[in-house]
Amino acid sequence: MAGPRKKLGEILIEAGVIDEMQLKTALSEQKRWGDRLGNVLIGLGFVSEEVMAKALSSHLKIPSVNLTKQSIPDDVVALLDAERARKFGVVPVMHKKEGTRKVLYLAMSDPTNLPALDEIGFATGCQIKPVVAVDSQIRAMIGRFYGGDTESESSYGVGTGFKTGTDEATASRIQQDMMDQSHRHVPESPRREPVPIPVPAAPAPGEGPRPKPSKEMLALIRILSRKGLITKEEFIEEFRNL
Repeated sequence: MAGPRKKLGEILIEAGVIDEMQLKTALSEQKRWGDRLGNVLIGLGFVSEEVMAKALSSHLKIPSVNLTKQSIPDDVVALLDAERARKFGVVPVMHKKEGTRKVLYLAMSDPTNLPALDEIGFATGCQIKPVVAVDSQIRAMIGRFYGGDTESESSYGVGTGFKTGTDEATASRIQQDMMDQSHRHVPESPRREPVPIPVPAAPAPGEGPRPKPSKEMLALIRILSRKGLITKEEFIEEFRNL
């Protein structure tokens, strides 16, 4: 079925609400911890739910809806099963006939999710038309209509930073670093190659075993690498001097 073709990250960059560095960081965190990209961007503090919803609605020319003020009939809710509602983070809001087609309007925080549109369209036998809503309202509606703890399904808390997958201290440092980066101008410097996950050199003859880098240390090295502030050679040299 026809639908938006651009990906969420591309649209948010075009709308000017995030930059390419923030998108790359979020994609890296998404690959590492899972969860939907929109939740990761919000959890990292790069964009708020409201700003994201407004940008998507405006850029894609898709209506937005405030679910706290929406009355959704039981027969509409029954059109979508709980498993798919939770899987895709969506909730049906209206069902009507347009010409010869049955149309189901679906509240989504990411209307670019074509697999969700296709699968739900096939399962319901309806043409799916997305409307934009903030994810926290969608999750609240899923909990209300289908039951269950929708909060636990996200690795990132919407608007509250990291929830699982990493300790709070490390998450706080990463989030603060990225937020600081987005609010300051850093003079351009010669581009350096990213530092891979460091593997310390073998100890010299007569030396004892070298200490193993902690998870916090590796996280800091990755951040410095992305900022172009450290090279592999510099890290290894410093590590040898510990």
